[in-house]
Amino acid sequence: MKQSLKNFYNALTDKAYNYFIISIAFLSLFTSIRLFSNLIGSIDFVKELEKNQQLNESSEEKKQKTKKNIIDLTAERGFLLRKKMLKSAIWLFLAILTGYVICFIQLEYEFNKLLSLLKNSFMTIMSVFFFALGTLGRLGWEGQSYSGETVYEKLDIDLLWINYFLGCIFCIIALL
Repeated sequence: MKQSLKNFYNALTDKAYNYFIISIAFLSLFTSIRLFSNLIGSIDFVKELEKNQQLNESSEEKKQKTKKNIIDLTAERGFLLRKKMLKSAIWLFLAILTGYVICFIQLEYEFNKLLSLLKNSFMTIMSVFFFALGTLGRLGWEGQSYSGETVYEKLDIDLLWINYFLGCIFCIIALL
């Protein structure tokens, strides 16, 4: 019984630690990726050491070279993820803006009708925005590793779930 509790505790602390690291990676997208890339890359390096027996048995010099390479790749993945999400958001804002310009023209430039339309459709637009951001953000992700288990790859998956969750919330609000 004690062993199963210990295993449960270890699994729980591992999960909490993973969420903490994913939170740090998320924070880095809005602050300085370079500042956090050493920490996040070091975690990816430890994971690589755990599963790569050949690297684990190699010289200290090779390990340090690999660690530096992983840290550099981690920063690159962070910048790619930031760029991908920003690019997707810009495209979506432009699509929303274009839609409203077309509506404004169709309403024969009546600003009050446009404001009423904006007020009534805001939740629907936010729902579509988050669904599309999650979907567009997943396309063409060139920052993937062979294992798919780096911190930024896990953050990318979490961002998809968060965007879809927000999209569902706004969709339900719009329907009610």
